[in-house]
Amino acid sequence: MPSFPSPSSGSPPIATELGQGVRAYQAVVKDFDREVARLLDVNPTDMRCLEILLLDLPEAPPRQLANRLGLATGAVTDRRKTIVRATAEVARRTSH
Repeated sequence: MPSFPSPSSGSPPIATELGQGVRAYQAVVKDFDREVARLLDVNPTDMRCLEILLLDLPEAPPRQLANRLGLATGAVTDRRKTIVRATAEVARRTSH
């Protein structure tokens, strides 16, 4: 992640404002993601998994999801014939 110069380093005001704006935006996105996870009654990792299934991969074996999430493959159950999909109910609850 890039670092933004601090105001004391003589950086131009626009760089400082941009850095503050990006940090504020990231905080709002985290709050939004946390609230959606709460409403769906899932933890943050499961929420990210659902996001991958709904937006990128309609179905995937657990090992592929673990790789996308940056988890050790031992952190997920990986049976050769298991495929993970978002249910129609989750898709309905997360669509606009």
